[in-house]
Amino acid sequence: MPDEPDQFTQKDKQAELDKFYSNLKQQKLYAKLIYVLTSVWVFAIFALLIFQGFQICGFHLSDSVILAAIGSTTADIVGVFLIVTRYVFSEK
Repeated sequence: MPDEPDQFTQKDKQAELDKFYSNLKQQKLYAKLIYVLTSVWVFAIFALLIFQGFQICGFHLSDSVILAAIGSTTADIVGVFLIVTRYVFSEK
């Protein structure tokens, strides 16, 4: 009978360790995905500005549309980044 509490304690410690490594693995995955998403998003806005600035293939948008795209995209990038990082990297 004296071995039971020690056995449960060891199992609890192993479960906590497994949970920690699982969370760490998820954090690394989501960190990479956030980086990719943010990079693609910024590249898309950069491409939009290049197309607009050099009028490639007759591409033209009004100034208000460009400002709205840049402003909303910047807010979206920051928002997604904050929401995902707060959820994934929270100290629960």
